[in-house]
Amino acid sequence: MIKDNWKERYANQVNESVSSEFFTLVKLHNEIAKATFMFFADKGMQYVPVPATTGAASSPMEPGSDSEPVVIQVKNRSTKLTDSAQFHLEYTCRSSKVGSFFYGHSFRDEEPDDRHLAQFNHAEAEIVGTLEDVKRLVEQYVKYITKFIWRNLKDDLNDIPGIENRVHSLLSKEFVFQSISYKEACKTLEGYSNALKRCESGSFRISPKGEKILMEKLGEFIWIECWDRMAVPFYQAFNPQSGFALNADLLFGIGEVVGAGQRHFEANSLLCALDEHGLSVDDYKWYVDMKRQYPLQTSGFGMGVERYLMWLLNIQDIRSVEVFTRNRFQIGEI
Repeated sequence: MIKDNWKERYANQVNESVSSEFFTLVKLHNEIAKATFMFFADKGMQYVPVPATTGAASSPMEPGSDSEPVVIQVKNRSTKLTDSAQFHLEYTCRSSKVGSFFYGHSFRDEEPDDRHLAQFNHAEAEIVGTLEDVKRLVEQYVKYITKFIWRNLKDDLNDIPGIENRVHSLLSKEFVFQSISYKEACKTLEGYSNALKRCESGSFRISPKGEKILMEKLGEFIWIECWDRMAVPFYQAFNPQSGFALNADLLFGIGEVVGAGQRHFEANSLLCALDEHGLSVDDYKWYVDMKRQYPLQTSGFGMGVERYLMWLLNIQDIRSVEVFTRNRFQIGEI
């Protein structure tokens, strides 16, 4: 049985690595990877071998971002470790009639805690379509990998409390993914201390405590849609009439597990967003040029694989579901 024992694992990686718990985690990650490739292949989507380094991180420390990219030196030149495949996938969507996907590591410059890892497995996809299209894709994907895991690893997971009920509930024909607007969510959380956090821009982000309150009131697997556009990164498109972003976060288990959004169709709205977020156009010139020369309506999502496993296994600390433990800057041994 997989337990919330990250402190023990961090302290004794070598001995722990030969345990049955370790191999169950390896099996789980293997099954999710297999299921991911099969799911997107069935959709006619192409896999993109995204590089580990990038000059354009998707998480600059500006309004709407909650983490920093990892900056490294390679032969005395500064670059960044890839924090998301989104920009690469948007680019390759221009050559695909359906969409592109990536499954692999992303890196964030933050100290691991019960919700965050410095290196995590990321399932990401970008499709030709709208926010509603990508939301449906996410719902299908989460159900698909859950069914795949349960079919292949049921005997390994049966002793985990409540897992059968969680799986059967999600996969039942009656199951419905709920939705609430960001505006409604903030109103629901009024009066709860520390449920909302004010951003530099003056807008609010929903805290982990706020996410938990919403799930207690409305149930798990709930989309929070159409955020204040200053509470989300610059690349999320927004409704010109309402001013709210065309994005959605899916809450279950720990809270936010999937982030999804519709991208700017063309350069003008992107330039407006860069200016609002106080970002230099020069830093994203290639991105602006792509939108100007090859306008295309795409939408995409990213799912933290370890956060999904926390829900499946009823684990409260994300460090208990990473296979090889890593701290913020650790290169590490096997």
